[in-house]
Amino acid sequence: EMCIRDRVALSFDSLVEDTNRAMLGGPLAAAKLEVLARLDAAGVPTTLLPVLARGHNDHEVGALVDLGLATACVRSIELHTMTFTGHGGLAFDRGGRYTTYEVLRDLETQTGGRLRVDDFVPSPAAHPLCYLVTYVLAMPDGERITREYYERMRKYSTWVFSIIQQMSHISYISYIPDFITQM
Repeated sequence: EMCIRDRVALSFDSLVEDTNRAMLGGPLAAAKLEVLARLDAAGVPTTLLPVLARGHNDHEVGALVDLGLATACVRSIELHTMTFTGHGGLAFDRGGRYTTYEVLRDLETQTGGRLRVDDFVPSPAAHPLCYLVTYVLAMPDGERITREYYERMRKYSTWVFSIIQQMSHISYISYIPDFITQM
């Protein structure tokens, strides 16, 4: 039996077989989708780890994130840009460098603005230009709420609840929670 700290990190660079051949040496998309389906069926907490390179899979950033958001077992997605070092990095054109900001800009475009550059903040545990994070909350109705939206709503709801506390003597107070949930 797995305990809460167990998870699988699944390298998942592309949904396109030609891209997998170029980046990984073989057609691996179908096999990785099968692995992901089995992990999902077993409820194994999973992290998707795409490595991104301009001209190879930069057009798939949104699709890879959508795959993660649509798969219940996926708890996180770590988008890594290609590091042009070592044996594998020598075969790639140095023009394929892909900055963190470019990844986020493409992610915003490819998701139709559902995830925005502004949703991401530097991780406190890493260099602020190298590692940015966001949180996406999955709501029971299937809606996804991003960190930036959540922060705006948290600030707004703090203000609303301070008003409610000040008005607690008013008999219409029972209508306020319905108003808040309809916002």
